[in-house]
Amino acid sequence: MANVFHQLIVLGNGFDLNCGLASRFLDFFVPRMKLIESAAPLRGATLADYCSEHELTVWDLVLFQRKKALGPRGLNNWCDVESAIADFMLDEVYPVDEMGHDYKSVIFDDVCSYWSEVACGEGGDALVRREPLSFPPSPHSGYVDDGTKFIGIYLASRYPGGPRERKDVAAVLLKELHVLEQCFAEYLGGALAKQPAYTANSGGYLHKLLDFGLSEIGALAYRSTVLNFNYTSPGNPLSAICDSIDFRNVHGHLGGEIVFGIDGTGCLDDSTVARFTKTYRLLALARNDFGIPIAYSGEDGKGPVGIETGMIKFYGHSLASADYSYFQSIFDLVNLYSSHVRLLFFYSDYSVTAREETYQRVLNLLSAYGETMDNEDHGKNLVHKLILEGRLSIVRL
Repeated sequence: MANVFHQLIVLGNGFDLNCGLASRFLDFFVPRMKLIESAAPLRGATLADYCSEHELTVWDLVLFQRKKALGPRGLNNWCDVESAIADFMLDEVYPVDEMGHDYKSVIFDDVCSYWSEVACGEGGDALVRREPLSFPPSPHSGYVDDGTKFIGIYLASRYPGGPRERKDVAAVLLKELHVLEQCFAEYLGGALAKQPAYTANSGGYLHKLLDFGLSEIGALAYRSTVLNFNYTSPGNPLSAICDSIDFRNVHGHLGGEIVFGIDGTGCLDDSTVARFTKTYRLLALARNDFGIPIAYSGEDGKGPVGIETGMIKFYGHSLASADYSYFQSIFDLVNLYSSHVRLLFFYSDYSVTAREETYQRVLNLLSAYGETMDNEDHGKNLVHKLILEGRLSIVRL
């Protein structure tokens, strides 16, 4: 056993929600969708002015199209802006109805073509002025074409005589994404102001997470790293057990720049798409607070002498595929298969299916990680091995 026991705490938005903060994308985007609905029957020439007045962006229009396309099947998932960016930039396909019919979303390349070849071509200005805002259309054969037109007309009216090259369109979309991020930061700051108990609540819950299971370890000292996927900062956890706590906000924080992005796995070699990945965006932030490792391997020569990560605790994170790159890197770093590291996934009873949903998310994550392992057999039996060795727990907080 290492002299210094280290644990990693991974926090997602469920943590903030349980602390009483209205921090969901749903809370932020529903009023914005209502603004778009009330815009009809504006014509293209005034669409950009309307959106500018209400601080709406092209990504709001993409989400609006996604919401209408998914319908009841979308539930609250339509407002997952990072998933929507992936659908748009990577040409993803998702089911649109209860029969499981695939629906192809409006995609980046189609919008590029419409903008450059039609809206900005000969007579394009007249088209923008006369084209009515005929959205939302009904989800039939012309749905994607209408959505492409809707978004293309916005871009053409917002940026007259706009860019004709793919990389230039991407630059405009990234600029609009920065606007959306700032709007969300302002919204979240307002939500915090309305919840004065957040500091005390978050400190209390973090205290429980930090101290859980440490009494049985018997280490000489304890260190913790809190990897926070939220943009907020928890209150002081007042832990008497942990000697030191290192806080990391993965995607930025209030008061600084925040990041919406997609998983970079397999698309960093596409210079256009790469700009929208979390990997690229984090590099662009030019931050230096990742100088200290977030986890430590106990293998010889792979970490500081006397310190080893023994637990990784997750709470409030959806474990969505957009963040799989982080988790794969962490599991590789601690040599998950062969080490003694314990994984603890905490959940709260936010619904009657909360525990079952957590089971499925954990299985999806570990199965996806298993597929990345060099030893195919190890990948297939990873979950089974963790269970048999008592290294996988799902815990109600």
